[in-house]
Amino acid sequence: MHITLPTDQQVENLYKSLEDLLLEIPLPTSSGRSRFATVDEFMLMGIGEYGDAQFKHYNTRNYIFILKSGELHVPKTKKPFMLGFFDEPS
Repeated sequence: MHITLPTDQQVENLYKSLEDLLLEIPLPTSSGRSRFATVDEFMLMGIGEYGDAQFKHYNTRNYIFILKSGELHVPKTKKPFMLGFFDEPS
């Protein structure tokens, strides 16, 4: 497996992309409602093998991805960290 660390500029660009997407796309919560999250609620975990940016929510620990195409992907599975909800930080 080959892992490439992003440059500082790439990190800035990824956070800006996430910020823009979060202004447009509400995220689901565990109560079934949706809400607009902020970029400050996420940490960049890395760049995947296929160029997707992986972000982890500080509160719920669930992931979202910015795909190489620029789309936001919210995985919703029964696997840990992929439960697809993002509650407000307490």
